[in-house]
Amino acid sequence: TKITTQSKYANLDAQQHYQQYLSKVQLIIRELKSAYTELYLSHKRYATLEKSTVLLSQIFDVTTQKYAINRAPQTEVLRAQVELSRAENELRAAKDDIAIAEAVLNASLNRKIDDPVGEPDEPEILLNDMELEALYDLAKEHAPHLKASGLMYDKAEVMRSMARQTYLPDFNLEIYQMDNAMQDRKYMVGITFPLWFLGKQNNMVREAEAERQMALAMYQATENEVFLAVKKAKLQVERNRRGAELYRSSILPQAEAVLKSALVEYGVDKLEFPMLIDDLNLLIQLELEYAQAQAEYFVAIAELE
Repeated sequence: TKITTQSKYANLDAQQHYQQYLSKVQLIIRELKSAYTELYLSHKRYATLEKSTVLLSQIFDVTTQKYAINRAPQTEVLRAQVELSRAENELRAAKDDIAIAEAVLNASLNRKIDDPVGEPDEPEILLNDMELEALYDLAKEHAPHLKASGLMYDKAEVMRSMARQTYLPDFNLEIYQMDNAMQDRKYMVGITFPLWFLGKQNNMVREAEAERQMALAMYQATENEVFLAVKKAKLQVERNRRGAELYRSSILPQAEAVLKSALVEYGVDKLEFPMLIDDLNLLIQLELEYAQAQAEYFVAIAELE
């Protein structure tokens, strides 16, 4: 029974280490998804700033033409040129951010830092209708960190069983060969009794029981931590999804319509130049916020997974 119990303990220990390995794999996948999301956000920022540069270039051309026929002051031309130069500088910085994001992703994949990555696909906003209780059950069944904690409790129970078995005697069989011809042999059967069971064995059992209680408390604490992380990630996913959907379906279309109207009104002298720039900057800012909301949504998905 002692040998069988030791074998069971070794098997549980191997399973625990395997679950710890799976937990590390999940951590690496999460970091990889975060790096990929950062690359997507960098590309999105570059595309948005590129769009801003094109629009500012058009505004600068219109302002220059209006100035040539005395329909706009020189200060508007200078302001348009400053805004265009600033946008071009931000565009160059955004390109550098893409290179950095690609390097981080390559490092996560253990590839050469300068390997080409390419532009990431446009992410799809998914609907997540699973209830929290269903997510808790999935976490309890599959989360490696929680399963490793459960295996630690199982090991503690086996250790308690091993401690109790110290009350039992040990049996042994010995065979002595007296010569090379194997003609003369002696056999001895022995039994060892635990004479100090009132002291040493009792203490071992009490210690093993305390270790089991501690492992149970640690498992319950780990379970609460996992469930808390699931709930936070679930709420974060829903919040970011709602925010991204609001930008896509309502806020951005309205801001684009405002800018189109402002461009027309500025062309016929019905809108002042600073208000046109404000409308343009607002649209660019909202597009960047939309990309950020998408990125945060997929990071939250990775956390929940």
